[in-house]
This record gives sequence, structure tokens and C-alpha cells, in this order.
Amino acid sequence: MEKQKRKALTLKDKYDIIQKIQSGVKQRDVSQEMNLIKSTVSMIWKQREAILSAYGQGNSTCKKMRKSKHHEMDQGLLKWFTQKRQENVPVSGIILQEKANEMGSKIENKDFKCSKSWIERFKRRHNIRTGKIVGESAAVDLNVVNDWLTNVWPHIRKNYDSEDIFNADETGLFYQMTPDKTLKFVGESCAGGKLSKLRITVLVAANMSGTEKRKLLVIGKSANPRCFKNKQLPVKYKSNRNAWMTSEIFTNELLEWDEQLKQKNRKIVLLVDNCTAHPEIKLNQIKLVFMPPNTSSKLQPMDQGVIHSLKSHYRKILLAQMIEAMDNGKTFSVSILDAVNFIHMAWQKVSKDTIANCFKHGGFSEKSAEFDADDELPLTEWLKKHEDDPGLIFTDVDNAIEIAVQEKIGEFNFEEYVEIDNDITVTERLTDEQIIESVTSVMATSDEAEGEENESDEDVDVYVPSLNEMAQKMAETRNFLESRTVPEPIWNSFCNLERYISDIHFSNRYVQTKITDFVK
Repeated sequence: MEKQKRKALTLKDKYDIIQKIQSGVKQRDVSQEMNLIKSTVSMIWKQREAILSAYGQGNSTCKKMRKSKHHEMDQGLLKWFTQKRQENVPVSGIILQEKANEMGSKIENKDFKCSKSWIERFKRRHNIRTGKIVGESAAVDLNVVNDWLTNVWPHIRKNYDSEDIFNADETGLFYQMTPDKTLKFVGESCAGGKLSKLRITVLVAANMSGTEKRKLLVIGKSANPRCFKNKQLPVKYKSNRNAWMTSEIFTNELLEWDEQLKQKNRKIVLLVDNCTAHPEIKLNQIKLVFMPPNTSSKLQPMDQGVIHSLKSHYRKILLAQMIEAMDNGKTFSVSILDAVNFIHMAWQKVSKDTIANCFKHGGFSEKSAEFDADDELPLTEWLKKHEDDPGLIFTDVDNAIEIAVQEKIGEFNFEEYVEIDNDITVTERLTDEQIIESVTSVMATSDEAEGEENESDEDVDVYVPSLNEMAQKMAETRNFLESRTVPEPIWNSFCNLERYISDIHFSNRYVQTKITDFVK
């Protein structure tokens, strides 16, 4: 048998090897197929995290992955720099050098003198070009985007159907915000304190075809709002004192999702952005793919219009409730229970066409061979054209809401109102100590996920009607609907609800009667 020779592999070669192993091919078979020594394949697999990170950064042609002599300090500085990029903070080579000296002395417990040559090697290792960062969209390197879509994405895409390709992203939401209070919050930070009590973070995820929308994950500040007592929520709810996504919450969500997929014997791809709250996780059914850093505004499908559509629907629902309260002379307020119900309703209204088009706009799916005039529309116009659910007859509701709000509180810009919370912090920001702990494998238990027991603004008691009252309300609702032309889907939904209430009512009366007879 001819002796296998060592080969100089590019990062692209190493990436392909990792892809094969992740798809289920044994390391032994990969080594035979590519005529490689088994230990080479094994070493590539052990270094997969660093290789995937470097390949995602666009270093596909280099052949060596040299590990820094000061590896822990190298990784800590990289995490710090990545976080600063997410915050759009300008970072120069001198600043990097000073930060390296500071981290080096803490990690290695001695004076560490970082040279300019070490910083240059650090920048080459991680494909970093330092300089002023002037905003995410403006800072996006289109060459990186195009290279990733051309050279990386096709290798991932070919093994999965559109139904099995998902994207997930977080967004912040000032859930109590009304148009008359919008201007008070422009330009203010929301990393904690007063404003954090008025916001939630929502994790939004859907597949490329738009046929599957994952249940929303809502993160609030209060751990146990009183209004949640004895309530079945339509969303998943987590908490921490900053009401943002943490690596712990993200990890637990993906592990739960992975287990659900395992029971269905299904494998999917999940595209996420590269941030500190999205750690590398070992999963069986989910292939976690990190998009290149600082490309979300161009690549992230949820950022291409899905989240905008979700917020638009949420705020229309909130405005309708506000107008109704004003008309009835009631004080308008929004509890976090109202918020999770409204955001769930809004998510149901985001159409599959909107989601599919946003994946297409990000470059993840090809345009149809047949010409579609909608493909020539700017995305904002396309979303406006398709934002209503098909089959519903309430085509004038949006205009009616806008007119009513202007009558109640005056002129306002709805687009500004929808986008008021687009730039608030939604993911955890690690301190230097936490970064150092993460790279030295001495992670301390954080109290971030514990949240607070209750908050005064959530201490509201919610009236729950009795079964007899609900039976009467359902009869009144039926009379109302029978007097109008109601779309069939809505009528069918009402009938299902009416039957559900009736079954509970009957079952409760039957059990109570039997117990009474038994006591007698």
C-alpha cells in the first residue's frame, strides 16, 4: 500500500473536511477519500472551532493555522475586539496594543509587553483591518458578503431543503411605547436602569420558505410578573436584570430545540450572527452557522424586513387598543402580559411570503426562473404591499388606526415609531473579567439569568371571568359575528374556541354534580 503523504491544505480544504464529518462521514472514510493521514483529519476536527471562525472571516486561501504563543490572551483580545465592533466603537492598532498589555498581565499574572509585530500578527490571524467604524451598514465589507455567499454558503445549502434552513435574530422592543412618548427616548441608552423596565428582547426565528415560524422567545426584566400567575403564555419567557439575550439563554434554547428535532429525526441549519451571546454549541440535529462579523445588515434575513414587519404589526395592535381605551374613557396601560400576547398576535400576521422574500433579499435563495414583478420592488415597498394577511377583508384598518391616532394625539411618523427601538442593546456585553474567565475556562456562575422577583409596574391583578360568564360572552360573540360577513378562517377559529369553552363548562358541571352526589 502506497504510503500516505502529508499535504499542505488550505482553509477551504479543512472547511470541506469539517463539513463532511459534521454531515455524518467517519473520519477514517474522509482520510481515505482525500488521501490524508488519519492524524491530519483528527487534528483538523479538533481545531474545527478556530478553522470555522477563520474561514468565516474570509481567510479561505491561507494554509496554516498557527496557534499564538499567548493563546488565551489572543482569544480574550479577539472577544474584546469583536464586542467593540458590535458596539461600533473605533479601535486603532495602538488601542489594541494597550488592551493586549492589560489583558496579558491579568491572564498570565505578570507584566506582558505587547509589541507592534505581535499586534500585526494578531490582525493577520483574525483578518482584522483596524480603523474607525462608522455604523454597521456603512461598515459592511461587500467583498466579505459576496465571498461568503459565493464560496461558503453553497456548500452548506446543497445538503438542506429550504424548509430546513432557519435564521434567528434578536430585537429589542419598547413594549409600552406610544407615539406621544416616542421623542423622549430618541438617542437614549437601554442597557439597564429605567428604560430596561420598559423593554423586552425577542428572539425571532423562521425557515427560508416561510412555512415554519418558531415560537417567539421573549426576555424580560422581571422573573415572576404577578400578571403571569396561572397564565399559559403563547411565547417562551425568560428573564434577566437587563432584559437581553445571554449566552446561557441562547444555549438552553438551542439545546431544547435540538432535542425536539431529535425526536422527529430531523436536521436543520441555523444561521445566526457572530456575537458574544451566541457561543459555539455542540448540537446533534442543528448545524449552527455563524455569518461573517459585521454583515447582519446585508445578510441577516430577519434584519431584511421580517423584524420590521413584526414590529409594525405589534404597534398597530397596541394603537388599536389605545384608541379603544380612549373612546371608552379608560386609562390605557400595557402590562408585560399584554405585550407577550400582542407580540404573539403580530408574529401570526407576518406572512410566509414576507419571510421568504427577506431570505431572497439577503442572497440565500435564488430568484424564480419566471419573472416576478415584485422582485423589482424596493424591499420597503414590497413589505408595505404584502404586510396584510391574505384572505382578510379588513383592508382599511391600518388607515383607520392612523387617522384615529392623529385625531387623538396629533401628527406622527409611523415609520419612526416602528423603528424607535431598532438600535437598543439586545445581547449581553461581557466585562473584561468575564472575557478573561471565558478564555481561561474558569467561568463563574452569573446571576444575570436570575432576574428580579417582581417589578412594581408588573404588579397588576388580572380579572379572570368564571365559566358561566365565559359561556354568556361566547353567546354574545356568536350573535355579533352572525350579524356580519366574517371570513371563513375566522369563523372556524371562533367555532373551535366556542366548542373548547363549552367542553370545559360541561365537564366542570358534570364533575361537580358527581362529587355533590357522592358527599350526599
